[in-house]
Amino acid sequence: MTTAKCSCCQNHELAMTALQRQILEEVNSLRKLLQMQSIHSFVLSPPVATPACTALSRPVLQLKPSRPKLESMPPEALDRIASFVGASDILQLCHAVRYFKYISKAMFDFGHLCKIHYASRPERLWPIMDLDLFSNSVLKPTHLRALETYSRVLSKHGGSAIIDCSAGMEAILPVLPENLEVLFDDIKLTYGNTDALFSAIFSTNKTIIHLSLGADYLESCIFDQASLDLTTKWLAKLRIHELEFQHSSTIPTQIRGMLHLVPMLASLHLPTLKDFVGVSLSECKSLRKLSISQLFVGAKKKPEALVQQLLDIVEATKIQQLEVSLPWGLQQVQARSKLKGLLTALFPRYGWREQRGKREYHFVCTRQK
Repeated sequence: MTTAKCSCCQNHELAMTALQRQILEEVNSLRKLLQMQSIHSFVLSPPVATPACTALSRPVLQLKPSRPKLESMPPEALDRIASFVGASDILQLCHAVRYFKYISKAMFDFGHLCKIHYASRPERLWPIMDLDLFSNSVLKPTHLRALETYSRVLSKHGGSAIIDCSAGMEAILPVLPENLEVLFDDIKLTYGNTDALFSAIFSTNKTIIHLSLGADYLESCIFDQASLDLTTKWLAKLRIHELEFQHSSTIPTQIRGMLHLVPMLASLHLPTLKDFVGVSLSECKSLRKLSISQLFVGAKKKPEALVQQLLDIVEATKIQQLEVSLPWGLQQVQARSKLKGLLTALFPRYGWREQRGKREYHFVCTRQK
């Protein structure tokens, strides 16, 4: 004789069945995104048949299959994971997941050949390789092959290399990653080598994700027309995503007037606004971010006037994000807090919304649509 189930158990079974179906749909939708096969293994344990319905007699949802390992994910998904891993964790990831062994091997082979002591601590190798590490190394053909292999690994995961205008740098450009961060500052290094390096970057089809022009280099452009013409020529030809004019730089008028010709320029970093009063950035169609590093340093105007000046400059542009550096140092805590409060109150009045986060020394806001 079969004991009839109470209504409580029947209702609970129906609820658990609906929950099982919902979980299966969500899990399989995620597995589909990862190019994995659907699963149908969620089962309900049978209820315990007892005269009275108790909490212990309710069915329990069970997952029978073991959890899939990380290695079972498609290579495209694994490659994306590595792109978000920083220097402090990349070696742990390589040791934990066999798929990533090629990253640590390429890193070690290159570092070992060049006698670099940072191979076990890749802070200066991943995801940005600092070529200053090898300034005293003689790169032989075996070194260049190892560098090329490691550069391909970096390019695959969105990494880059930092270079300057040292003599001979153009010779190794073909074996460097696709993305470069370029620093022009020391005039002794850049003198006579600027054209060769820029030409090599252009001919090897590299992308400059960040170009930094220092005060010494810009000063040489002011006093040397040939250097200025050379700089503007290459700025208009190279693929540059971010352009930074470093602290205390005076930006030549000729450079200011051709920024709209820089291909792919998305971010502009300025020390102050003094060189851009009356300069229109509206012609820079790809420009989306403007950063000011010394807006309030040594300024004679009140902060309210400086903010208004900044807003006037970006009003007719396509810039969507502003970043303003705040005063540094322990002695500037009160001034920094006061400025932060002022900016938080002022920018929303003009259609800009603060991006909140752990940014003690920066104020960031985005244009509201």
